Amino acid sequence: MPSLHAAFDTQLYGYVPTQWVCVVFIVFFALSTIAHTGQAIHGRLPWLLFTIVPGGLLEVLGWCGRLWNSINKTILDGYLMQICCLILAPAFIMASNYLILGLIINKLGLQYSRIAPKWYTIVFCTCDVISLVVQAIGGGSAAVAVQSSSLPRKDPNVGARIMVGGIIFQMAVMVLFTILGAEFLYRWSFKKPVKRLSSPTASPPSGVTKSEEVAAYDQDASPELEHVNASRNLKLLILGVSLSTLFIFIRSIYRTIELLDGWTGPIIANQQLFNFLDGMMIIFALLATNFLHPGFLLDTRNNSISLGMKRKKAPKVDA
Repeated sequence: MPSLHAAFDTQLYGYVPTQWVCVVFIVFFALSTIAHTGQAIHGRLPWLLFTIVPGGLLEVLGWCGRLWNSINKTILDGYLMQICCLILAPAFIMASNYLILGLIINKLGLQYSRIAPKWYTIVFCTCDVISLVVQAIGGGSAAVAVQSSSLPRKDPNVGARIMVGGIIFQMAVMVLFTILGAEFLYRWSFKKPVKRLSSPTASPPSGVTKSEEVAAYDQDASPELEHVNASRNLKLLILGVSLSTLFIFIRSIYRTIELLDGWTGPIIANQQLFNFLDGMMIIFALLATNFLHPGFLLDTRNNSISLGMKRKKAPKVDA
């Protein structure tokens, strides 16, 4: 893998970022992030303020770093800022998708899910944090190495490999998330629950209490919920999560290949590829959630929607 030192000794990017392109991305990311902040507050979804909103802010900062280098191509701080911020941002955006799927499962019926909604939150968000930490360590390692003036100079490629490891781990988690989500939608569509309570001794799905599953089946049998299940809004919300995840996955594939190709390779030195496969993919992911937002589609301002983290009380049974 060619060294980042070589890139710095010649030209940071292998090109000078186009100034107007950087400005356009900053404006789009800023507007989307402002909209997400307002939507989270209006829809009473505070967890979005700690997931998708920081993701959007990191994108703004990253593209500000690129804009900085479009004005002064020798400023190393701008280059390092965009490396770290643009690597980390998608992990925050994916965290919101994990939580939104938990909302969908709670609305459509937890009996169709292999794991309880709270475990989507716990497991996938924990993996997201691990991915963030690994990528941050890698980005920090590369930054320290390239700024080191002592001899022998540290190898920034070590940091790049760590970042690639974090991205690949994130992609593996996204694949598992997609498989579980697809299975849930298949079971819901064809009314094939994971395990139906056919006897008092039957076991509910993983992480689900007996009382929760009984309540879920009672709801599933009601015509009212059938109407909700078939609603256009829930289908649009599922579409939004699917599109956002797809766009982030495409971006992750590109960044993995880019970093493996090296700091001075032809892929990282292609501005058009970066603008489309990184910048545009994340813009599309943010806009998909802006336009297909859970606050609007589930009317969370007027309806209390659970992430499934609190255990429901068992219904009282008359003697």
